[in-house]
Amino acid sequence: MRVSFLSTLFIGCCFHLSAAALQLPVNYTTPPTPRGFRVDVKFDDRHPMNPALIYGAAITAADYWAPPSWDSIVHGGGQVRFGERIAIYLADFSVAAGSSLLRRGHLMLALHKLVFTVSERNLFFRPYVHVYLAGRLLATIALMSQPNEELALDSTNASIALEPDDSGLMQAVDVPWLRVRWQSIHARRVPAADMFTSMMDAIVDSATEPENSPRSHINAVSESGNCGFNVHKSSDGSPQRHELTNEILRTVLLMIMGEIFLRRRRFAELDFVILGDGVEMAQGFWLKIGNDNIHKANRTAVER
Repeated sequence: MRVSFLSTLFIGCCFHLSAAALQLPVNYTTPPTPRGFRVDVKFDDRHPMNPALIYGAAITAADYWAPPSWDSIVHGGGQVRFGERIAIYLADFSVAAGSSLLRRGHLMLALHKLVFTVSERNLFFRPYVHVYLAGRLLATIALMSQPNEELALDSTNASIALEPDDSGLMQAVDVPWLRVRWQSIHARRVPAADMFTSMMDAIVDSATEPENSPRSHINAVSESGNCGFNVHKSSDGSPQRHELTNEILRTVLLMIMGEIFLRRRRFAELDFVILGDGVEMAQGFWLKIGNDNIHKANRTAVER
């Protein structure tokens, strides 16, 4: 599934970046699929769902199922909660043979396919994701919600107008030393689907290595190819007390999703800095890199 993405990003300064342009390639990062691996995404059109709910639940599940490593075995099924009345259920059918054939990487690829299919086909209904290997059904992932919850986030997919300057500082709940400083300066609006799909692409990339492995950078791109994401370790020589790992990067991404995408309902170009005990660890950004006119006709009503 790896697709070469030939565009190159050129950005000026953001936070502590020098004024000189920084050249950063963005690649579609999904690893190659195993031989005989297939994912089918089905939708139940009797149950409409808010786009942000589908994206947010799938990304939350990917973060939950990513550890400890890509090839580690998933034992049985389970569920992940998203909000008070939303659940992502996993049924592992491979255990019937006596031992599970389902790997964490299978789930990452399946959730990536779900999010990119929702964006590409503009289908916002209850999804069911069926995972096959060599023609055999390994697992099904289902996103379920209470009836009143399905459309409760009815405006969270809207790209609302931003003030010329907007910024904030977030504190991680479970990691006392971790903070994220973010800002949007004269930011161009970006379709919500591009922000969510590039985030999922980054999370899947982070899951290809063990959660505690250090990372120098992650590149990702949206399903449309019109939005690029990058996070890279700072190189200003400051002494670091904490390592930038895949687990920390996913924690930061979920902080941004919860605060900026879902609570503030803001979808636009974004710069951010990751801080460890107040010391800069890494810098990152979302950048619009293409023309999103092809998506205008497919936007939901709240985005028009």
